[in-house]
Amino acid sequence: MKITEIECIPLALPMLMGGGGHVGSTLLVKIHTDEGITGMGDGGSVNQEAVIMMIKSWAPILIGANPLDRGPIMAKLHKSIRSTFGMSYPAAVANIDYALWDLAGKALNQPVYQLLGGKALDKIRFGYFVGGGDAAARAKHAKEAVAAGVTSLGLKAMGFHGQGEASLEADLANVKAVREAIGDSIELDIDYNGALDYYSALRFGQQVEKYNLFKYGVV
Repeated sequence: MKITEIECIPLALPMLMGGGGHVGSTLLVKIHTDEGITGMGDGGSVNQEAVIMMIKSWAPILIGANPLDRGPIMAKLHKSIRSTFGMSYPAAVANIDYALWDLAGKALNQPVYQLLGGKALDKIRFGYFVGGGDAAARAKHAKEAVAAGVTSLGLKAMGFHGQGEASLEADLANVKAVREAIGDSIELDIDYNGALDYYSALRFGQQVEKYNLFKYGVV
C-alpha cells in the first residue's frame, strides 16, 4: 500500500462558550492510498495557510510511502520542523500523525486504541470549559453543566480567545462565583496558557488557594 495524495480541507467551526463564541480554524487532512483506504485527522485550531504550506512541502516524504510505516515517516517529519531553517509547528505534524493512525486502524481492521496498546477504560472523563460573560453568567453556565452531569470544569482566563481584557481581578471573581455555584465536590481549574509572569502566577495562586482548584494552568 502506498500514499497517493494528501488532501487538505480548511474548516471554520463555531466554538460556543457560554452563549458567545468564536470560529475555530480547523484543518482536516485526508491521506489517500492506492488501495482506496483513506485516513483522516486534524490537529485542532491552526493557522490553516501555514499548515497547508508545510504539508505540501512534505509531499516528497509522504507520496509513495507505505502509510503503515508510521515510525519512519514521523521521524522524517519531526526532523524537518526541527531543522535550523525549518518552521516549528507541532500541530502540523499532528494532522499527519492522527491521519496515519486512522488509516492504520482501517487497513488492519482494528480500533486505534488496540494499536496503541489496548483499551484501558470503557469511558473517559473530559474537562468542560466555561467561558463568556461576567462572573454571574459563568456561574450560571457552570451550574447548568453540572446539572447535566459534568464533574470537571475549567475556566479560561480573561483575554483568552477575545474574552474581554486580561484581568486578574475578574479571573478571581470568576473562580469565586463558579466555585460557589457548583460546590466543593466538582473539579475546577483555570488555564492561563502562559500569559502570566512568575510573580503574577504566584500571587494569583495564593489568592485562589481557598477555592480548592483541581488544576491551575500557567504554562
